[in-house]
Amino acid sequence: MLMRAIRTAFIFILAVILVFEEWLWDWLKFQLHKLSRLRWVHAFENALHKLNPTFSLIILLIPILILFPFKLAALYAISHGYQFSGFLVFIAAKIVGTGAGAYLFDLVKDNALKIHWFRRIYEFIVRWVRKAHRWLHEHPIYQDWQKKLAQFRSRSLWRRQVRITKNSLKK
Repeated sequence: MLMRAIRTAFIFILAVILVFEEWLWDWLKFQLHKLSRLRWVHAFENALHKLNPTFSLIILLIPILILFPFKLAALYAISHGYQFSGFLVFIAAKIVGTGAGAYLFDLVKDNALKIHWFRRIYEFIVRWVRKAHRWLHEHPIYQDWQKKLAQFRSRSLWRRQVRITKNSLKK
């Protein structure tokens, strides 16, 4: 019974992290795609779309290779008593890596999926993520938190509307 509760809590925490990571992935990808308004970024994106499948996969390694030293430095700092600084560097590297990875993956995904083994891995991950989402949405704790979040949003929206009304009455 205790092991089942621990396993359920662990899986729930992992599912919440997964959902947050996906939200961060989508938001950062959207923000970086705004850069395509710049002519040189647009040209870069077009060049990536034309790459062959193998080079498309190699492009995905760039953020990993660039940020790996920063993550190692963060772990070194943490292990030598600089927990806060190390944690901040690690989180910053994680966010930058996630954003760059999301942006690049969105650009090269169609070409990369032409590689059979990559397509199989991608489809497996997508199935697993969908299963995790279904499980999370069916979980009573998640549903309870969704209700609380909706209540909070409605109250904060109401407060904002009251402030706007009061400010407009002053004018």
